[in-house]
Amino acid sequence: MRKEAEGRGGSRFMHEQLKEGDTLAIEAPKNDFPLHTGPGGSVLVAGGIGVTPLATMAARRRAEGAAVRMHYAGRSRDLMAFLPELQTLLGDDLRVHTDAEAGGPLDIDALLDDCPAGDRLYVCGPKVMLDAVLARTQARGWEHDRVHFELFTEPVAEAGDQPFEVELAQSGQRFTVPADQSILDCLIENGCDPMFDCKRGECGVCAVPVLEGEIEHRDYVLTAREKAEGNVMQICISRAKGARLVLDI
Repeated sequence: MRKEAEGRGGSRFMHEQLKEGDTLAIEAPKNDFPLHTGPGGSVLVAGGIGVTPLATMAARRRAEGAAVRMHYAGRSRDLMAFLPELQTLLGDDLRVHTDAEAGGPLDIDALLDDCPAGDRLYVCGPKVMLDAVLARTQARGWEHDRVHFELFTEPVAEAGDQPFEVELAQSGQRFTVPADQSILDCLIENGCDPMFDCKRGECGVCAVPVLEGEIEHRDYVLTAREKAEGNVMQICISRAKGARLVLDI
C-alpha cells in the first residue's frame, strides 16, 4: 500500500501506526461496482491505483472465458501496480499507457473508437480521467447502462471555489461553507446529522431538496434534466454558484 499524505487517513494509519502482530477487525466488503451479466465484451479502463477492482474483474472474465480487454494508464510503469500479473493474464488484451512514454494523457476518443456497440465499459481512476470518459461517452450518445464506474479519489477544492452561506429551512440555522469544505462536512462539523455514504457524489444517499439558490452540480448521480431543474443536489460534492443556498432540511 502506497502512503497517501493527502488521503482520508487509511494509508497513513497503515504506514505510521500498524506494526507486526497487531490484530485488525475487518468488515465484509460491500460491492458497489459489480460486473454485469449479458452479451457483449467488457472493456476495463484503469487509471493509477484504480486498477485494483479492475484487476479482479479481468481475472473473473478470463476464468469465465468471456471477452475482456483492459486499458491501463499511469504516470510511469514503475508506479503501476499488478502490471506483470496483468500482462501474464491478458497478453495482447492489455493496452498500457504511460504519460511519461506517450507525452500526454490517455486518448479517450481512440479508446472508444475501438469499442464494439455491445461492449460495456468499466472505469476506475482519478476524477479527471473519469470526467473525460463520461463526457466523451455522453457526447457519443452512449446509453447510461453501458458505462459503469467507481471514483478512486476524494473530491478536492477546485480553482475558483468560494465560501457561501447555507440556510436549513426547517430549523432556520445558517452556516458559512468554506471554499475548501463540502456542505456535508460543514453540516457535520456544526452538529447536524445528514445522511451520506460515499462522499464522492456517486451513491445519491446525501441528496437534499434545494428551495433557493443556484447549484454547481458536480455529482455522478443526477441526470442532465434533474441538474437543469435545480431542485435537488448531492451535498457531499456539489456547491453553490452564488452566495447562498436554502436547503429543505
